[in-house]
Amino acid sequence: MKLQTNKGNLEVKAILFDKDGTLTNIDNLWIEPTEMVIRKILKQHIKEDSTVTIEQMLELLGIVEGEIVPNSVIASGTVEDMLDEIGKYFPIAKTALYDEVLKDFRNYLLAHPDMIVPIGDVAFLISELKNKGIKVGVVTNDSYVPTKTIFEILKVWYLFDFVATPDDYAAKPIADSLIGASQQLGVPLNEIFYVGDSYLDMEYAKHCGGGIAVLTSGSDIQKMKEQSVLVLDSVEQLLDFVIGE
Repeated sequence: MKLQTNKGNLEVKAILFDKDGTLTNIDNLWIEPTEMVIRKILKQHIKEDSTVTIEQMLELLGIVEGEIVPNSVIASGTVEDMLDEIGKYFPIAKTALYDEVLKDFRNYLLAHPDMIVPIGDVAFLISELKNKGIKVGVVTNDSYVPTKTIFEILKVWYLFDFVATPDDYAAKPIADSLIGASQQLGVPLNEIFYVGDSYLDMEYAKHCGGGIAVLTSGSDIQKMKEQSVLVLDSVEQLLDFVIGE
């Protein structure tokens, strides 16, 4: 199959997707559970005379006035990144907290499945790509437990040919997971394309056939256009650019 891009029609044998902001709408999903987790952690450490308040810590991580800031730690980083940032200000037991945070996130997702909003018909999109002979995967900086939970709730987990999270590979934009996808799927790197909604995603996609930018997260449109081979208003448009031989 070919992918219509601003560099011409390029051979495509695998398409990998970012999760938050690309396949799922994160406008409301992570704000409440992330605030809940952060407040739970900081409650044990912030004293009355602390120079950093919980609200200031939330802003440092990327939650400002109840909204997630594009390309912030919360938007593009890992749970470990979040704990590392908190650890700069407070003495925390990161290893123990990591498992506790993942458990809290999973419990929240299972209790609030209605908060997981797909962008378009994700099952249809993935199935159609696979019907065209294209391998499909997801590469996210979210951890494995919430990633699997979210896609199981959406009933698409079984459709992925490849899944990469920071539990198994170095986080984006390091190319380890792309190399892993190439090896596992038997597809050359230049025939793999990555779909994402952030600058970090496009930086990551430089290691493969190219980045497909979706303008759903508030990232700078001009910058995303400059870094990508194809720009979509939504991932729902992707099938329009996949053509036959």
